[in-house]
Amino acid sequence: MTGIVVGSTRQLRAVTDVLLFALSFPPWSLPTWWFCLGPMMWLWRDDRVSLSRLRLCSEGTAIGFMMGWTSTGFVRDGLPAFGWLVHAAACLVFSLQFLGIAIAIRLSRNQPVVVAAFTSAAVAVVGEILEALLGVSWSVSNFSLTVAATPLAQWSRWLTPFGLAGLMYLINFLCVFDHSERIVRKWIGPVVAVCVLSVAWIGGVLIAENTLMDPLPFSAMLVQPHLKLADNEAWKPWLALDQLTRTSLLQKPDVDLIVWPESCLTESWSEEQEAGDSNMAAQLTVQDFARLLTPAYDTNCLVGVVVNERGTTRRYGLEVTEIRCFNSGCLFAKSGDICRHDKLDLVPFKEGLPELFNSRWIRDWILPELGFQRQLAYGRNYAPLSFHDSEGKQHSIAVAVCYESRLRS
Repeated sequence: MTGIVVGSTRQLRAVTDVLLFALSFPPWSLPTWWFCLGPMMWLWRDDRVSLSRLRLCSEGTAIGFMMGWTSTGFVRDGLPAFGWLVHAAACLVFSLQFLGIAIAIRLSRNQPVVVAAFTSAAVAVVGEILEALLGVSWSVSNFSLTVAATPLAQWSRWLTPFGLAGLMYLINFLCVFDHSERIVRKWIGPVVAVCVLSVAWIGGVLIAENTLMDPLPFSAMLVQPHLKLADNEAWKPWLALDQLTRTSLLQKPDVDLIVWPESCLTESWSEEQEAGDSNMAAQLTVQDFARLLTPAYDTNCLVGVVVNERGTTRRYGLEVTEIRCFNSGCLFAKSGDICRHDKLDLVPFKEGLPELFNSRWIRDWILPELGFQRQLAYGRNYAPLSFHDSEGKQHSIAVAVCYESRLRS
């Protein structure tokens, strides 16, 4: 009977762990990150169960896999044919981090909870760093993202996002009672967790209050479409963006920079094309924007667009032509100049292949079978973009397209 009760308790802890983790991230984003990984310590520090190496590895991998699977359904829905298979492979890679955490927790189960929490948090952060270096990191794998809207985010300047993630892992892993009959030692984990959280929170508030927030030396207008389209309706965000921009300029015409979101124009070529009759209802390329909208707005514009660029590569000992495709931010200066920054860190599988899988036979044989179209290419380096405001002063801005700012902050 005892074995049945213990087994049911372990299952409940595992399910609770996965559920809380999923609720901490999109699309729910509920504030359960304070304790969503606490059940992992309850699960693998339990001395009442004798775990074999195989069972420990199976549990760690399964829990990590389900955490990734339940949290990234929005990614799976956006993948092409056989997206579930690619998603499963990515979640399996993601689960390796939790396999390492499971082993660390189990090996340190006889140590005080404070020691075990520090060790397990260190292993968790190493896993995140390795994922990032291999290019297979998901947007849910950096634990610091969940506290971006809290004072704790202020610490990322000194700790980096990975250090902040380590702080969150530590707080989670401390939320467990120690193996002791003495009340003081039994409660030391949760008490330390509350103390660490309190100090970090108050410190973040003080950092924010003592940080000078200089206003931008120029005025900017961010334009974001909120569209709900039918399944058979083409995605043409520039139409709504143009309407919103013109309406806003009537109310506030003295704007130095207009910003449109990522990938809002028609896929464009980097080379200049011959001028012609442009039909905005059908498409709006980079060249169309420069000819039609920049003069109409009479100001600088920063716009997200996918840009194609012809180049060459060496294959089979020969120089052959290739087309590279970039997710870019293009700055249309009021003077007529166009400059751009190409995204450096691509979202795995949705935008490009991680370096771990970026081989020619995968691109030529595997991806076509899975229905993948031509993938985006990594940008070369950060390219500050410059423009002049209404008073003639020059400003330079660094453009970080979504996802890459997480690793480049």
